Amino acid sequence: MLNYKLISKILILICALQFSNLEAQTNLSLEKCKELAIKNNTKLKNADLEIEISNNIKESAFTKYFPSIEGTGLVMQSAKDLFEMTIKGGNLPVYDGNPMNILTAKTFAYMPTTTISMLDYLYMGGFNFSQPIYAGGRIVNGNRLAELGIDASKDKKNIVKTELHQKSEDQYWQIYSLYEKVKTMDSYTKLLDNLHKDASIAQSAGLITKNDVLKIGIKQNEIKISRLKITNNIELALMGYCQFLGIPYQKDMILSDSLSQDSSPEKYYINHNEALKNRTEYKLLQKSIKAEEIQTDIKRGEYLPEIGIGASAVYVDVMDNSKTNIIAFGKLTIPITGWWDANYSMQERQLKEQIANNNAKENSELMLVQMQKAWNELNETYKQIELSELSIKQAQENLKEYNDNYTNGIINISDLLQAQSLLQDSKDNLLEIKTNYRKKIVNYLTVTGR
Repeated sequence: MLNYKLISKILILICALQFSNLEAQTNLSLEKCKELAIKNNTKLKNADLEIEISNNIKESAFTKYFPSIEGTGLVMQSAKDLFEMTIKGGNLPVYDGNPMNILTAKTFAYMPTTTISMLDYLYMGGFNFSQPIYAGGRIVNGNRLAELGIDASKDKKNIVKTELHQKSEDQYWQIYSLYEKVKTMDSYTKLLDNLHKDASIAQSAGLITKNDVLKIGIKQNEIKISRLKITNNIELALMGYCQFLGIPYQKDMILSDSLSQDSSPEKYYINHNEALKNRTEYKLLQKSIKAEEIQTDIKRGEYLPEIGIGASAVYVDVMDNSKTNIIAFGKLTIPITGWWDANYSMQERQLKEQIANNNAKENSELMLVQMQKAWNELNETYKQIELSELSIKQAQENLKEYNDNYTNGIINISDLLQAQSLLQDSKDNLLEIKTNYRKKIVNYLTVTGR
């Protein structure tokens, strides 16, 4: 027999879980969007791979400190002997034990012509062991350069993360502003609906003409068209944002954050010369100088003596005779002819160091200009907020006066609609400026290394 209470509880639980999942999918905070952008972005994944590559390069460079061991082997089998020697035959003196009698020997023995063949095979194997003692600092500097490469890869990843954070915020607030425009437009629509209702009553009473009512209807249609365009823009913007975040598009997605009260620009100010040192781009420029200096040290090491020790173990089997031997050796290499071009090569390296220094200086100056520009724009946008808020107050007073004048029959419906439209435009303008101000804050924090 079915337990209907149990089935009901299960169905309620399933519905609750589905609703909870829906909430998690459709409500996105700004921080959640940043996390998704970091998690799913391809450029950031590639940056992680670049760090892994740099780590592998470092591990490879570290192996140069250790001995190298090589194994060699040779097997040779020829169809014919490689060496042949023919000894002509003839009478040979018989040796009687006295060397003085050989030249005057009277007894001889006949030796026939003989051919001797040898070396139809060769088996050889061995191990070579070598350990560098001094290589002009190339091994040490190679490891320093590899370590610097890891740091540079991490800095590049941080730059990508900063770009993603900034882009996440920019798109988030852009979509948010579109949602807010729809809200203000709906509020304006209600105002027009009430006005249309009152105008229709006034027309029935013969107080106004039908043309006045039609003017309101035209404005209502204009608002409907504008609202449709904005909702279409929201849909496209959300689709693009979801693709950027790496999540499926959902039409009913809700952005849960809202614009906070606008803080004064002074809250975000920092000394630009001090902030420059916190910029990841600046740190990368300093690393590029360091990298050139290390490469100069490596190049210099190519012209210094190289000292190493080693040993070889060899096994040879040839002509039915096998032998094993161990050889120890020390090695000193002096690049005598290399000193000829060393002067020119080192001058080349010094010039490249100078180029790196020049680039770092120029880009550092450009970053300071960038900071100042961002600061100026932040202040300008904040001033625009103050002026826009003043414009809204003036538009509200203006509309109130026009409403009174319209009620008293002093002005016509067109003037009232124009006053209402002016207030609506002022509200939209303030929303755009506030959204832009939020973007300017993010931009200023970004260019000052925060």
